Amino acid sequence: MALKQQPTPPTPPQTSERIPSPSEIASKAADGALNLSTPPSTPITPPNSPVKFEEGELNQLATLQNKTNQVVNAFGQLKISELRLENQLEKLKNELDSLRKEETDLANTLTKKYGKGTLNAETGEFTPSK
Repeated sequence: MALKQQPTPPTPPQTSERIPSPSEIASKAADGALNLSTPPSTPITPPNSPVKFEEGELNQLATLQNKTNQVVNAFGQLKISELRLENQLEKLKNELDSLRKEETDLANTLTKKYGKGTLNAETGEFTPSK
């Protein structure tokens, strides 16, 4: 003889909010503490069910993401400018080194030709040292 199993009643969804008993509701209604015209501040939703964001919240998220992207883009542009400036700085350092070497070479050539002395660059007169 087989026993028939009784069907188990469905389990209500788990919520983080406790549902008041009928007597608690009646007590609050009698005290005037129960406001049935406004829904609870947080709607009760089953776990793992999708929730739709409000339009204002979506706009705030989009605005924040756009501002973040602008700042990241500005950082990238600034870094590119920094690399260009470093490249220009390196070129100018090399040019300055080259000019200093050229100046030293010319000074050595003129010293061999005229000896040690002083040159007046405005008049072109050279006065030998004693």
